[in-house]
Amino acid sequence: MQKLDLERFHRRAASGAADSDRVREYERRLRIDIDQDDVAKRIRAAEARAVALSGIEAQLATKRRMLEREAEQEAKAHELAMAIRAAREAEAQELAEAKARQRAEFKRMQSAQIASRQSARLLDAAMRDQEAEQLRAQAARDAEQHRHREAKRRQAMAARSAEAQRLNRAALELKRRKMEAEAQEDARMVEIARLKGEIEAERVARQAREKREASRSFAPPARPHNPEALRVEKEEALRLRKHQAEKTLAHRRAEAAERAKREAAKREMLETLDFQTRFKARQLEKEQSEDALHLERMRVDAEIAEEKQEARARARAAEAERYKAALREQIVRSSKTRDRSRLEPLREKEQARLAAVARANLLEQYKADTVGRLRSRGVPEELVRDVTRVATGATD
Repeated sequence: MQKLDLERFHRRAASGAADSDRVREYERRLRIDIDQDDVAKRIRAAEARAVALSGIEAQLATKRRMLEREAEQEAKAHELAMAIRAAREAEAQELAEAKARQRAEFKRMQSAQIASRQSARLLDAAMRDQEAEQLRAQAARDAEQHRHREAKRRQAMAARSAEAQRLNRAALELKRRKMEAEAQEDARMVEIARLKGEIEAERVARQAREKREASRSFAPPARPHNPEALRVEKEEALRLRKHQAEKTLAHRRAEAAERAKREAAKREMLETLDFQTRFKARQLEKEQSEDALHLERMRVDAEIAEEKQEARARARAAEAERYKAALREQIVRSSKTRDRSRLEPLREKEQARLAAVARANLLEQYKADTVGRLRSRGVPEELVRDVTRVATGATD
């Protein structure tokens, strides 16, 4: 409609119906309206970019919170490991002090003897029952700890997987909404172009009708022959046609630039979504590899714990056999009886000392055997070092 009004005023100005000042004022108002439309389009594009940026910032904030939670969990695990290490060091120190006290007590009570074979049989039965009870309790504690660690690991993996799936769904939803908005915008532009074409076709048809009606009416009175006026009229008509052609070309160039901007924004959004998808896929692969390495470590730790239990059982059995043999030898050589209240603590202390020495020797032997076996299987050196630290009772 603005184009039609502008053409109508130009025709009136050419025919002398309106003065040039009114024409220039109307052209200035039309330019202001066109500039306002351009500013509104820019504002809508900026708002769309702001919405996209807010969505990306929300995704980054969610990922940052997830990383902070993982860092807190790692810090808690490190504190727990340090507490376990301190407890083990305190236990080792107490064991060393107990060994020293046991050696001193054994040197003082070395010449003591046992009263009878019946007391020896009772002592053997009590020792076997106590060792069996200790083995069952240790196995139950180890199994409970393993189940607890496995449950925590599975919960963490499920939480990470759920978070990754939620982020993927959010990214896909954002992409779908963006594409729907762009499709609606394209449809609106197509509708506007269609309406402009219909208006232009209607204008052309109306001009044709007006020409046909004018040709049917009476001919206008002949104008006086004035070559200068005809030349000025022709130049003005040519200038108007040239101005209209320039306006049409500028309008088409502006539409092409707007389409190029929309296409560039669409490509930029697709590239951003593609980069986010690739980044999330790499992050998920990294987490899966870490989980696989953690599972392998847990499996090796479980094998080591089982072998430790077997080694401790064999050591206790061998120590019990040696102790029974020494006890029988002392019973054969001895013919005197002592107070059982003095001999019972001696038996317990000697048993604890011999068991501790046997455990230390078997632990060293088991450590060497385990490291050799793992290296022969092709286990990575980093995992072998972790196994060595576990076998020696150290934690990082």
